[in-house]
Amino acid sequence: MFKSRMLWLVFAVVLAVRVWVFVVGDNGIDGHHNAFDRPLFVEQWVERGGWVPDPAYPPVHFYLLAGLHVFTDDLELAPRLLSLLCALLAFWPLMALTRRWFGDRAAWGSGLAYAVFPLGVRTATLSLEVAPYLLFLALGFERLGKAWGAARRDMPAALTGALWITLAAATRFDAWAFLPLIVVYAIWRDRRWGWATALVTCLFPLIWMAHQHAAYGDPLHFLAISGGISGVHMARLSLVERVLAWPRIVLLTTGPLVVLAATFGAFAAWRRNAGQWLLAVFGFSLVVFAARTIQGSFGANETKYAAALGLMLLPFAGLGLDVVLQKVPAAGRAWATIVVVALIAALGLAQIRADNIRFAANADIGAVTDWLSVNRGDRPVILGTRDQGYVIIYGQVPPDARLLAQTRDDTGKIDREHLQKMFDRPGEKLIVYDVIPDGLDFHDLLQLNQLDVQERMGHTFTPLLSHGPYTIFAVD
Repeated sequence: MFKSRMLWLVFAVVLAVRVWVFVVGDNGIDGHHNAFDRPLFVEQWVERGGWVPDPAYPPVHFYLLAGLHVFTDDLELAPRLLSLLCALLAFWPLMALTRRWFGDRAAWGSGLAYAVFPLGVRTATLSLEVAPYLLFLALGFERLGKAWGAARRDMPAALTGALWITLAAATRFDAWAFLPLIVVYAIWRDRRWGWATALVTCLFPLIWMAHQHAAYGDPLHFLAISGGISGVHMARLSLVERVLAWPRIVLLTTGPLVVLAATFGAFAAWRRNAGQWLLAVFGFSLVVFAARTIQGSFGANETKYAAALGLMLLPFAGLGLDVVLQKVPAAGRAWATIVVVALIAALGLAQIRADNIRFAANADIGAVTDWLSVNRGDRPVILGTRDQGYVIIYGQVPPDARLLAQTRDDTGKIDREHLQKMFDRPGEKLIVYDVIPDGLDFHDLLQLNQLDVQERMGHTFTPLLSHGPYTIFAVD
């Protein structure tokens, strides 16, 4: 009874922390609001009826959002609730895996680390694919842990685990980094039936590469797209920054005390002959990420890539906490436990709160969306690429009122001819304009003065709202 109550108590903490961030946090991460782009893409997907995956992104999360879109048109709360549900469900296989390997006390410690896992909490409240991805990984690791820890062959558990892992690979491409290790280990453990586990593990990658070859003539077309995007950012970082990027990211997004506890736990697990394959998966993934970052083909600017690495450390963090606390004399162990739990919780919650502040939408773009939601009327809105999804959703701009600028393939900047066609459409239009000087939006083309009526490209621009770098102009 005590063990069950402790488990539910830890789960209550997991739930409370994530609900708090869901309520007070913003739907953004990594300095931009790409969490809004996925629901908008799916909205267009469903309306077109095409259901064709984007070549740059694996499709499972898009299909989950499309299924959600059948029941509700909400583009903000519903996708975030899907992530929250996945994050809560992931707690249970994580606990089962840790308990099977290391016992109840380690499971409680792992649950506490999960409750205040900064990146895990953050992604549990966003319209991103990370929370479903972590759920699939937790389910896959738990089933493979059961299969590979059994004295006799357990093919149902092995195949189920492999299926969850291939679903994870169909949700985020960074899962592909450790698939080869799982395949090799499955075959090494069972040379007769391990091939079946390996084949199911590789099921999605094989299907995806066949699709890419059929559609684009290159089975690795998606890597060229993502590598090109990352290369733009990585060119700005020195070699030292690239080398230190992933250890720093894992430390900050998982929590320094949790990483320290996981280090102790890793040594203890190795001596106990339990969980070595998951440690190997963690180490292999970290080396792959670091090598590609040093090479410049993998971006260290998006911290969500570290979510899986943090998840892999949590069972060992639970073991590490248990090992350290068991070394404390019995008379002082209760107080030592309270102090350690309080320190981990305090550091984790402090980082989570800092993330809430760091990734909150700024007041300037908030003023733009507030004005649009009240004053737009039936006028269409011309939008550039910056925070497009955020403006559409919070500004309550319906599909038939969105005039989305296109960028040129050769320069990455706004296409002037396409923009002219939008200006030339009959009737008054609005344009969200900013003077942020990076060439991504309309500033380079229009050079508008925020105070005076201007004529550009054969049209008059009348300022209606100015807030920070943003101005809303009426275009006639």
